[in-house]
Amino acid sequence: MSERALSQRLGRARLEGQYLLFCVLLALVALLVLLPVAVIVINSFSVGGYGRPAAWSLAGWRLAFSDPAMIGSVWNSLRLLLGLQIISLPTAIFIAWLLGRTDMPGRGVFEFTFWVTFFLPSLAVTLGWIVLLDPQNGVVNKLLMGLPFIHEAPFNIYSFWGVVWAHLATSSIAVKVMLLTPAFRNLDGSLEEAARVIGAGRLRTLIYVIVPLMLPAILTVLILAMIRAMQNFEIEMVLGPPFQFFVYGTKIFLLVGQEPPQFGAATALATLGLAVVLPLIAVQRWLITRRDYTSITGRMRLAPMKLGPWRWPAFALLLVFVLVVTVVPISFLIIASFMKLFGFFNVPAPFTTQQWTDVLGGAEFFSALWNTLKMAIGAGLIAIVLCSLVAYFAVRTKYIGRGALDFLSWLPFAIPGILLGLGCCMFSSAAPSSDFSTAAPRCLSSPS
Repeated sequence: MSERALSQRLGRARLEGQYLLFCVLLALVALLVLLPVAVIVINSFSVGGYGRPAAWSLAGWRLAFSDPAMIGSVWNSLRLLLGLQIISLPTAIFIAWLLGRTDMPGRGVFEFTFWVTFFLPSLAVTLGWIVLLDPQNGVVNKLLMGLPFIHEAPFNIYSFWGVVWAHLATSSIAVKVMLLTPAFRNLDGSLEEAARVIGAGRLRTLIYVIVPLMLPAILTVLILAMIRAMQNFEIEMVLGPPFQFFVYGTKIFLLVGQEPPQFGAATALATLGLAVVLPLIAVQRWLITRRDYTSITGRMRLAPMKLGPWRWPAFALLLVFVLVVTVVPISFLIIASFMKLFGFFNVPAPFTTQQWTDVLGGAEFFSALWNTLKMAIGAGLIAIVLCSLVAYFAVRTKYIGRGALDFLSWLPFAIPGILLGLGCCMFSSAAPSSDFSTAAPRCLSSPS
């Protein structure tokens, strides 16, 4: 056999092996995603009770569409989604522009702080804001009420705008800045120079030149943020109950966790959310592919825009923002962990280490920490391998079905984690596949 023929055979073997790997990956992703989704959709038509065969009915759907509390939770999710994006997207675009396209001092340090803000646990930062803005014992409210012309707490973290602020101060702005800053940094600076030559100022250049050029990246980040907003859970679960504010995710959690659980209504609500999110994915793809965003130029310039006298005011503004959203709440959260009585600084010897002794001295803490590490490391490694393969086949190959693989990888974003986990548990249970209502209680009560 000639060397050329041998090379051709080896090439065909590699291609066949790669295509086989693609088929296996597509089948695995479909198994992991579609089966739990199918269980959720099917269970939305089930009204069987514990220990009884499933009874099929539209009662769950009727309840989801007729119960004012459920309709209110969906409306609250939409209100929250709208409020967050109106505030966070322009803010993130402006900050990413400062970090990626200007000569503002300390850009690298500021960009790193937004990464830190994103990785900080949302619950911990929210607890820090409770320490600061609680209407009864919040530090900021107490300081302001000490003024002679303020007689009641001006801030209330347990409110709609308190929930919005908690999201803005945790991941809503930070994740957008993380994703948009590299895109701004790689933008061709010659386009900005051309705008400046014809008399456009810095702000006008940002609005009329840079933002339109960045539209694909901005739309992608916006759609991703909207999809993730449908799963908001932690912050709403902490701040919402005191003023009876429930959103899509928390309402599903309450439906599943109550006694007896209303799986039919919960899965109907989850299916409704899935129907809302799927068009968002389709719209995002259509917006990105409907026009050509390629810039043709003789040479590319990556030099940052000079802010001139605005360099240090921009630095001060961003410094205050970072201190307020990250450093201040975490600092007061740490201080509060040493207090004998939360919010009371005027009692004798207000600080103690007893809380830390109780936590670090208990076996539960180290058991929980070990379980968290195992889950994080195991899930992280598996996810990296699978997502890398999905990205490679979706972008670098022309196989039939790569679009389906890309689409399937988005589906888990459309379903609250508690429902997706419940669907996996119900599918893997030993109960007959037609009896979801008896399988679900065992999943919820199982120690595993």
